[in-house]
Amino acid sequence: MYASEIETTSRSMRQRHERPKELLIPSIGDRVEVIRTGISLRGQVQYADWLQVLVKWDDGSSSSLRVGRDDFRVLE
Repeated sequence: MYASEIETTSRSMRQRHERPKELLIPSIGDRVEVIRTGISLRGQVQYADWLQVLVKWDDGSSSSLRVGRDDFRVLE
């Protein structure tokens, strides 16, 4: 592999792992809502980082949302 190929490969790998600046990461305690198959779920954020958001849902269950993959919104 030539030096230019290594640099191009390295640059594309970095770009894949950088998070887009427009992604919103909620804070612990924020209320969030997600709509899955027509059902609206609301809950409170227990943990959040640039990869996942752990939510305790109002129905007593909990699950993780993937930042950038799952569609959710922070409630006011």
